[in-house]
Amino acid sequence: MIDLDTFHNCLAQSNARGYKLDAKQKEAVDYGESPLWLIAGPGSGKSEVLVTRTLKLLCVDGFQPGSIFLTTFTTKAARNLEDRLSTYLIALQNAEPNLKDIDLAGIRIGTLHSLWGLSSNCTETYAKATSIAVPSFQSQLTVD
Repeated sequence: MIDLDTFHNCLAQSNARGYKLDAKQKEAVDYGESPLWLIAGPGSGKSEVLVTRTLKLLCVDGFQPGSIFLTTFTTKAARNLEDRLSTYLIALQNAEPNLKDIDLAGIRIGTLHSLWGLSSNCTETYAKATSIAVPSFQSQLTVD
């Protein structure tokens, strides 16, 4: 794992994203470990926040890839998320060798429709295995 400042600085380098996130985007990325509902308009950087937050959960917080769902509305957008995740993770792994074991293969990425059956099965399995109610979105953050 790496610390949060190193994580953000590495992604701001030209071999990764190449720029720093704005304050609202960074707030969404750095938000705790509970689920987050992100509401934002076109061109506000939602996809960048999704990608960066996902990598933060993996590289800083130590989440397992199989515990992460990324949904979007189009297949093209889902492929774009995959491409960005791969590009940024390679940059992070080159800067921090201790991240070499992180594998993106377990992350479920797709459209809402393509993941619906999978998410229903996972939710039911989680609820049965833990004998607790599945948590709902606990917070909402708007990115302008």
